[in-house]
Amino acid sequence: MKRVCWSGWASALLLVVFVVMVAGCQSGPALVPPGVQSAVNADDRERNYDLAWQDIRRMNGHVEREEWAKLPELSLTIVSRMDRLATGEAGPLADRHTARLLEEVREDVSEHTAEENVRVLTAVGLELQEAFDPGEFERARSLAIEAYVVSLALSDAQ
Repeated sequence: MKRVCWSGWASALLLVVFVVMVAGCQSGPALVPPGVQSAVNADDRERNYDLAWQDIRRMNGHVEREEWAKLPELSLTIVSRMDRLATGEAGPLADRHTARLLEEVREDVSEHTAEENVRVLTAVGLELQEAFDPGEFERARSLAIEAYVVSLALSDAQ
């Protein structure tokens, strides 16, 4: 019977492949804090639906009145409610898809003036309402993430 010897190079190569694979599977930082997730998950689906409807209208009212201070927190709650309605449970939204969306929206926001961002947020708020009403919760979640990023930029600019 022949003995098979692993060379040091083969072991090192296997270790590098494993590390690269594991690193590629890791998620980014959580968008939704645990406190918001817990509060949203504590409510049943019907209550989340009712509160989301109210929150979206409240958000659009804040935009109309150009009240930016509480908008990031409100829009993040809407993100979490949409996640709960889309998937059955609100999560941290630390996945790659969310990270890519956040980065794309941040780039867009940085290229716009404050006035342009107000117009974008107005349009996103109305589109969010239109997506939510017929139950397009995944689309509504993406729009709520966009609203969050834009509202954060507007509140920071104050």
